[in-house]
Amino acid sequence: MAALLSASRALHASCGPLEIVLTAEDERIAAVALNHLSLFAPAWPARTRTINVQMLRNSCALEVSGTYLRCGQMLADRDGARYAVRTSRGLAAQGHCGARTDVWVVYVPEDVEFGEPEVGALEDIFSLICTVGWRQEGWIPVHAAAVAKNGTCAVLCAPSGGGKSTLTAALARHGWQTLGDDKLLLRRTGVDVRLRALLQTFNLDPQTRRWFDVGDIDGLPRYSAFTNKRRVAVGTICARSPMIESAAPTHVVRIVRDAHASGISASPLRPGDVLPALLRQIVIPADPAAARWIVRETGACASKLRGIELRIGDDAYASAAWLGAIEEAILCE
Repeated sequence: MAALLSASRALHASCGPLEIVLTAEDERIAAVALNHLSLFAPAWPARTRTINVQMLRNSCALEVSGTYLRCGQMLADRDGARYAVRTSRGLAAQGHCGARTDVWVVYVPEDVEFGEPEVGALEDIFSLICTVGWRQEGWIPVHAAAVAKNGTCAVLCAPSGGGKSTLTAALARHGWQTLGDDKLLLRRTGVDVRLRALLQTFNLDPQTRRWFDVGDIDGLPRYSAFTNKRRVAVGTICARSPMIESAAPTHVVRIVRDAHASGISASPLRPGDVLPALLRQIVIPADPAAARWIVRETGACASKLRGIELRIGDDAYASAAWLGAIEEAILCE
């Protein structure tokens, strides 16, 4: 990485339909940014938007109140095509969206050292930069997993730590294909609804080894600064169930962890619960225009999907028969 950074100040990364061009004064900042952007590596038909990001070792006293977004340790404002961002760690950013090109400047004060909180703050900024770009291209980022088999594609919904990755890995080992276990892009084009993959790894907690052979998971890179999950190559989990790039969703599966339950049980979701289950996996900004667009488009997508609730006990993966019951519930719904 050091040699690459020394050779050129202009660095490139691809994130779905986005081409990210980085210009950095500081190799450490660039390395952190590229490490985060390297998550988004699946093939994409074409790059339709360029995002130029200049990263400066400089302070920027932006007044940001969070009128667009309040997310964790970050606040963002929007004024038309312009964005202002501030984090609790002193990092800030300004951006402007054009017809096909966005321009951002990211400010990192000179006295900021990159421990985990600062790495997390920079990851948050780049997540916002990418999210704005994806939405400009008509895609809705969804914090969910997806699996596909025999013409069925199920979107697996749960809060962080709620079991999406473990269930995705289990189903992949059971012969399902996957679009990923954490981030997807959703889009409606006319009457068609499509999901596309963004990540090429599973993001698994080391405790997953109680169910699956995940090799030396403790020695693998962490998914982000805010989690102990590790980036695990899909082939490590399921050599015969490769990732796929795109699918038409047919189901929404709401995962409920239940420490008092034994195994796994499935029941239908009421039609009115499908959209809320999907919206809980989407960051919806406070900005009214952006929020309306997201809810309208997601609602149109959800109207075509069936819903299932899975209640998963702590011993859920102790028996292959329980996993077979999940497959039957989804494929026969």
